[in-house]
Amino acid sequence: MSCAELLLELKNLGARVWVEEDRLRISAPQGAITEEIRRELKDRRSELLDWLKRQMPARSEHVLAKRDKAERLPLSYAQQRLWFLYRMEGVSGTYNIPLAVRLKGELNRGALEQALWDVVERHEALRTVFPETEEGGEAYQKVLEAEEARQQLRLEVERVQDEAELEEKLKTAAGQGMELEKELPLRVKLYEVGEREHVLLLVVHHIAGDGWSLGPLARDVEQAYGARVEGR
Repeated sequence: MSCAELLLELKNLGARVWVEEDRLRISAPQGAITEEIRRELKDRRSELLDWLKRQMPARSEHVLAKRDKAERLPLSYAQQRLWFLYRMEGVSGTYNIPLAVRLKGELNRGALEQALWDVVERHEALRTVFPETEEGGEAYQKVLEAEEARQQLRLEVERVQDEAELEEKLKTAAGQGMELEKELPLRVKLYEVGEREHVLLLVVHHIAGDGWSLGPLARDVEQAYGARVEGR
């Protein structure tokens, strides 16, 4: 079992692992860690400590420091796993996380698109792509500038005739794969059901963040839309 696999196993058990003052710290629910995992942790403590230091630099190095966007940021261990599966399976929608929101009433589509841009500008994870180095083919995180991300994120609008067609369109769009090397890990689409009724589909790839919650994302879009409509 590699360090990445061991840490992923701990994460699945609800455990948290971090480095504090050059010491390996572990917090887990009572009874979650098996004897086998305890032995792995004991035998590989130094290896894990070194691996975590390389993957997650000390917090003090980043406090109040402006990060160079050209910097090649390493993938987290969870992202490494997803990238490996992506390379094995190819472009697919297996790890897409979709959320469809029904909107009723008058809709300002221009303000909605601007609100989406505002949210993507605020959250770096939503404008991060995962290219590979030319030297060794190793993937890394590349945070796009807001303007570059805007060029990719366009609000596509499509008219549907009825709920059956809507359901089929949502299913197809939610399962559409993303090319992680160059595409944003977020896709949006707006379906016009009626003159005053729409359905907004948000699809986020899981590599954008461990356990990314679409609830907060939807609330951010709602608040940004309200601000745009009111001209703030």
